[in-house]
Amino acid sequence: GINHGYGRPHILSLAKRGGISWVRDWSLKWHDVEPEEGRFDFSRTDVEISRMSRQSMPVLGLLPFPSTPWSTAAKVSTDDRSYDARRAKVAAAPRDPDAFCRYVRQTVMHYSKQISAWQIFNEPLTTSYSLPRRDGYTSSDYAYWARQAWETVKAADPTAEVLIGFAGLTGNILSEFEGIFKEGALDRCDAVTVHCYPRVIPP
Repeated sequence: GINHGYGRPHILSLAKRGGISWVRDWSLKWHDVEPEEGRFDFSRTDVEISRMSRQSMPVLGLLPFPSTPWSTAAKVSTDDRSYDARRAKVAAAPRDPDAFCRYVRQTVMHYSKQISAWQIFNEPLTTSYSLPRRDGYTSSDYAYWARQAWETVKAADPTAEVLIGFAGLTGNILSEFEGIFKEGALDRCDAVTVHCYPRVIPP
């Protein structure tokens, strides 16, 4: 599989011919599919997901960030429009669990015929993408939001699979796994994903 589908159709087709099957897709970010509270718009993401569907390539739907600018617990200055500030807003926990679950439910239902597997957040705790530990988030926080997502995904599409996990397997990340396992995370996922980058530790 690959992380992001190649943007040019002929390269995506060549990738499939070369043995690539699954595509991990980042396009279903909360702030893109629900730009304003209560207003969902899948017109742009439909284009992206359909590219893979036309190639008959299964999609791992990534719900990369736990929040959206209009429902974030992040304490970031509204005047700061830098990339780091914008990502900090969506990396933080959402203010409203019900709004988060609505986003997950609507997204999963909309793509239930095209996407059969979902990953909950990109590299939580250990990087700055979602619920970063540097901002005070813990294994309990990730376990809580993974549970909310699991229950929502399964209610929207009982046949869908849910993945959770972290970036790599270095010592501190093993403690994060132990933390979420103690919180019962293994009972609320179908698979565990690990990002092992060769420059850090051999896969």
